Amino acid sequence: MKIDVHWHHVPRSFVDAVLAGRCPINGRVDRSDGETKFRLDGGFTQEIFDALTDIDQAIAHMDAVGLDIVAPSLAPPLMHHDADADVAVQLSRTVNDGLAEAAAAHPDRLRPLANIPMQDTEAAVSELKRAVGELGFAGAAISTHVARRNLGDPEFRPFWHTAAEMDALVFIHPNPPPLGLKEGRLNRHGMANFVGLPIEHACALSSLIFDGVYEDVGAVKTCFAHGGGGFPYMLGRWRHGFEARLEGGVDHMKAPLTYLDNVYCDSLIHDETALRFLVDRLGADHVALGSDYPFDMGVADPYGEMAKAIDDEEVREQIAARTAMQLLGLDERIAGGSPA
Repeated sequence: MKIDVHWHHVPRSFVDAVLAGRCPINGRVDRSDGETKFRLDGGFTQEIFDALTDIDQAIAHMDAVGLDIVAPSLAPPLMHHDADADVAVQLSRTVNDGLAEAAAAHPDRLRPLANIPMQDTEAAVSELKRAVGELGFAGAAISTHVARRNLGDPEFRPFWHTAAEMDALVFIHPNPPPLGLKEGRLNRHGMANFVGLPIEHACALSSLIFDGVYEDVGAVKTCFAHGGGGFPYMLGRWRHGFEARLEGGVDHMKAPLTYLDNVYCDSLIHDETALRFLVDRLGADHVALGSDYPFDMGVADPYGEMAKAIDDEEVREQIAARTAMQLLGLDERIAGGSPA
């Protein structure tokens, strides 16, 4: 089995609803050059292309590279965590209904992750419950920040309690704008992506740890895209900093590394040495395949890329499927090749 937890899809039904004026976006639609683009108010443009919206083309790609199951999530710039709450709620419901339709058509191949209107905590909890409880989703995909507010802020705590109670996976993906972009330090040479997004992961996890989310809600499955970005290489500094400057002075958290059982990462690092370090740091049972399909910062064959770095067959099998099976709540029968 090969299961990909970092895999993007924009439902065609959602795109059609936007084009028809039935679903709002925080921006405008541009079709002036013959191609459809969503130009968002935050400055990002999301091109709407076939590989992103055509589920049959996506399934064909899965077959070509040997992926059995994927966890579709919305293209991150479209998450709309910075939009008005009513826009985000309507958009999330439309997207999630579209993901549910795709999963119903391919029930043994797709295990979706819901889009969530995080800026409205009550609505976020409601949509997570609907997606997991009614639509059968594995969990949700959210950004590393909500309109520049940290994920550990108290206002988001009901969402985290709900995710923990429902045993729902929360896949965390950086979303523009990353740190430093507003100030202009990362505006050149793709640095907003190459540098800013990995640092976003560190900011998100440090907030979940130091703001006491993991201590408060208990066991919760959080999986970070892009191999966790920069945070796997900062854990020692966090441990030392806690011991040197915080220990004994905070009552809402234990030592930072206490919470690593909650922390998972995908394999999308683009570096064999770094991937081996990640597996050594977190354990193979906390690393899953990720491709970032269908974007150019991803890889076409996540298993093939992972296998270049990992020689041990048991470790390969763990990363290829078993970690994802636990994260996505997949029936153990899958191990024998049966549908979920």
